[in-house]
Order: sequence, then structure tokens, then C-alpha cells
Amino acid sequence: MQQTSFQGNTMGWLDDGEGMPVVLLHGFCETAKMWDDFTTHLPGYRFIRPNLPGATPSALPDMPLTIEYMADAVATVLDACKVHNAAVIGHSMGGYVALAFAEKYPNRLLGLGLFHSHPFADSPEKREVRNKHIAFVLHNGPIMYAKQLFPSLFAPELRADHRMTLEKLKHEVVQAYTAKGIIAQLEAMRERPDRSEILKRLCKPVWMLIGEKDPAISLELSMQMTHLPENADIHLLPQVGHMGMFTATRQTARLLRSWLRALQSMKDS
Repeated sequence: MQQTSFQGNTMGWLDDGEGMPVVLLHGFCETAKMWDDFTTHLPGYRFIRPNLPGATPSALPDMPLTIEYMADAVATVLDACKVHNAAVIGHSMGGYVALAFAEKYPNRLLGLGLFHSHPFADSPEKREVRNKHIAFVLHNGPIMYAKQLFPSLFAPELRADHRMTLEKLKHEVVQAYTAKGIIAQLEAMRERPDRSEILKRLCKPVWMLIGEKDPAISLELSMQMTHLPENADIHLLPQVGHMGMFTATRQTARLLRSWLRALQSMKDS
């Protein structure tokens, strides 16, 4: 994993492939390696995949971690890669970071992808859920937390078919996260602002992937964002939960590939 310094802290990332730069941002309690298999279905692009702060080797700041700090860290990674413009696609928490990047660096954005994500702030009920998760991590540690977190993100009827994926995700948490890192990301998500206005104002193409059976983001909430962008490519997948890159790999890759080709055409014109 390549590394650079951001505000005195280490930022790590993976950089592979050739072609139009595409930033893939992992979700909460995940790492850049979650995209390993998925990117093999998308030849012809340069994939820049940071480990967001809290996921080793990317360090936490001395101050409270924020989504905006993560977006600045992504910009620093692009600088280190000598990349000015890129498509930025985020899964779940990574989508929150992608939206913050779009707000702070609109001129560096070719297009924005929300992969099982949304622009809205946490509701009071969701904030309380975050607090309960923080208490669980403090009491039980990262390993026990990962064991209960990841199965809950898959549609129930698909969990048995993805035992190996679940084990891999748990292993990555053990390798990359401390309790402090998990809690910092939970707090950053809890405190993030609503960015629905960013989607309304954004002049760049937007790609949205919605899982009809997503247990982490209600279908009602997902549908509320679909009318916000002026230029949006929206896909609602039945029988898919929060982890479409694993449970519907070929389908989601095909949909994303079509959008990326359109971005490439716009970039080259």
C-alpha cells in the first residue's frame, strides 16, 4: 500500500490499473481491499482506493475525525497520485465522504457515485443507534463488533451464500482497525451535516445504486434522494441489501461500467 503524509498523519492507498482515474471509497469499518474482486470486472480504468482515516495505515487526526477531514485526505491522495480530476464513488460512509469531496473540490470531480449511500444527515433515532454501537465497541472490542456488523448488511436470504466474504471482511477489520478507529468513524458519521443541497447544485453526472432490501438505508430514504440531481443514472436492485458489490457483482459492475464509459466520452469530447 502506498503512503503519503496528510496534516502530519499517514494516508495509505492502493493504485492499480490504467485509464481514467476512478476513486473508490470504502464504507464504515471496511478497507480499500473490499474492492479487490469488484475492480477485476471493470478493466480500462485507474482505480485509486484510499484507506480512509481510522483504517490502518491511515491514521486518525489529533482532533475529532470528521467527514470533511476524510474528503481533504482523499484530495491529498489524488495530489500524491498526480491526478487532478477523477470520478469519485463511495460505498455507504464512503458516499458521505464523496459528497463532502464534491462540496469542497467540485472542479476535481468528473462524476459522483453513491453506492448504497445517501446525502442526508442522521435522524435522532440513527444518532442513538450510533451511540449504542459506540458503547458496544467500547465494551466488546472490534472483533465482536465486526462479527455482528457485517451479516446485518446482507439481505438475510443471501448471508449463507456469502460466508467466505463475511469472513474476509471480518479479517480485514482485525488487521486494520482498533476500537478507537471504529468509534472515530461512527462519531464522524453521527455528526455529519445534510448534503442534499450538494446533489441539487451539482453540475456533474451522478450515479446511484440502491438495494431494495438494504437493511442499513431504508428504501424510502433512498428514494427521497433520487429527484435531487439534475443528471442522475439511478438503479434500484431487487433482492440486494447493502453490499451489492458482493451479492450482485456482475450486475453492479455492468451498470457502473456503462456510467463510467459515458463519463469517459464526456471527458474526451
